[in-house]
Amino acid sequence: FEVALPQPYLEILLNGQEPSGSDTLLLTGAVDATETVDIEPDGAGGTQPDIDVDYNSNGINDLDFDLTGIELVDYEAVGDDDVLIVSPGDGDHVVRVDSAPQDDNTDRVISDALPEVQYQNLGTLRVDPTGDGEDIVTFVTRSLEGAVNYETDLGDRDTLVIEGSNSQDDDFSVAPGPVATSFLTVTDN
Repeated sequence: FEVALPQPYLEILLNGQEPSGSDTLLLTGAVDATETVDIEPDGAGGTQPDIDVDYNSNGINDLDFDLTGIELVDYEAVGDDDVLIVSPGDGDHVVRVDSAPQDDNTDRVISDALPEVQYQNLGTLRVDPTGDGEDIVTFVTRSLEGAVNYETDLGDRDTLVIEGSNSQDDDFSVAPGPVATSFLTVTDN
């Protein structure tokens, strides 16, 4: 399925069919629009992803996707100013962010709760686990090029893993974030 943004609809329902493993949603970002795309399961204990697209963060042009049977979501953002938020939902989850093997400019998010999500040309990728689960979020920093910034918002019981390269002398800096926040900034020097 290929959907170019923006769309005049409020909701799009997509139902992938057999054979399993072959259904892809290609979401192409809108020119001259700052988009926020949220990908998360469809509610507590949900197994199918919902995608919410908000143009310019104003709520006027919201578009909701309900997906069934989709194994890959590919978001081609435009302009390095869009935000992609991936939330695995409630419960304990494992999320991995790395470079997609077939394209040097594309990254991917792999989790145990959502289809694979690939993306390119983002301003920010944010992994945002929700609920009281114990989540493990891994960023494989070598060859990440799909976004300008990578973020995560972890809870007290969650774990952040920064994975470098075995063949390089990795050098990471950890610094406090802005005043009055609990953020840390990790930089791959």
